[in-house]
Amino acid sequence: RRPRHSQGCSCPRGCGLNKDKRLRELLATVSVDLRLGLPELIQRMTDGAKDLLYADRCTVWSIDWANEEIVATNADKTGGQQIRCKLSEGIAGKTALSGKVLNIRDAYADGQFNQQFDRRLGYRTQCLLTQPILHEGNVIGVLQLVNKTDGSLFFSEEDEDLASFYAVFVGLTLANHKLYGILTDSQHTASLPPMSPKGMLSGEVE
Repeated sequence: RRPRHSQGCSCPRGCGLNKDKRLRELLATVSVDLRLGLPELIQRMTDGAKDLLYADRCTVWSIDWANEEIVATNADKTGGQQIRCKLSEGIAGKTALSGKVLNIRDAYADGQFNQQFDRRLGYRTQCLLTQPILHEGNVIGVLQLVNKTDGSLFFSEEDEDLASFYAVFVGLTLANHKLYGILTDSQHTASLPPMSPKGMLSGEVE
């Protein structure tokens, strides 16, 4: 569900909401249930990222450090097919290794962009925003958004800020989901109630 828009706005879609309010409204609508399987949990978060940043597609990449690969299990329009790439290849891998945001305005003009996925899926990537997902200072994944849906030609600096905030939420969610799995596997206790983004950020369970 997209944030509501108001008259006289200055954002690309004509919305008067500032970035902080847009983020708060979105997080308030994202229901996080740690009992969900990881693919469904990630799907909810990528759907939220697309709503927040008006992106056509979004992928959460995990990192297989042992095999030096970056892995996506939820990429749009792939039918759930797992995608693996070498960390040394592609934009997402570069972000994983550097821990830096990459805002690519023209994907096909960037020498590190891997065009084979576009050819395979019959898609045309125009712009990319790739944000590292951190937990306790370590890169644990990459949030990648593709193409704007609001008429913009590329992702803005405000989009970078929003993606940075949202990546913190994604990192906390993934860490809590992993901890929840460890607790339930070891203790065989009743499942915890759903946890809202507010509760996760404060450490409280609602």
